[in-house]
Amino acid sequence: NYQIRPGLRILAPYYAALFFAWVVRAPDVWPSLGWYVFHVSNIKIAIEGAWPQGTAHFWSLAMQQQFYLLWPFLLWFLPKRALLPTILLVIFIAPLSRWFEPLLYPYIAWPDKMLWAAFDYFGMGALLAWGIHHGMSLENRPLKIAGVLCFIAYLYLFIGHQHGLPTFNLRSFQLS
Repeated sequence: NYQIRPGLRILAPYYAALFFAWVVRAPDVWPSLGWYVFHVSNIKIAIEGAWPQGTAHFWSLAMQQQFYLLWPFLLWFLPKRALLPTILLVIFIAPLSRWFEPLLYPYIAWPDKMLWAAFDYFGMGALLAWGIHHGMSLENRPLKIAGVLCFIAYLYLFIGHQHGLPTFNLRSFQLS
């Protein structure tokens, strides 16, 4: 049920737009149709290090679809006791991958467009869902305080980096 609803709401218009772009021979779709049909356009963008003219916005949808295909399979085969440690590991992979981005540059022009670079966002959503499933309320005061503190830290890392403020080598915790 979960996979069908987003599929009808998001994928039907996506494939309609893609079909239209293919019919009118849009320059960024025509030669790269497979990248878009199979939701791996983010990988193409990451490897090439260039935004396509009319379909650059599809990279984030590609990442979402990759996650929504991989995550259920991982959960299906995972023992229940390993769920929380796996969620925490997934959250940790993204900052770790951003930390080691310079090592990937010879192979991938924009490593931050790969799925693993956004695992912390997806993982935080999974952690929140896990917490709610285990009785946590969204009205939980410590959760609200943690959310505000994380938002302030994110803003400091983002704005501080742009203005030359010290970010204490914590930029890997913020997707650029």
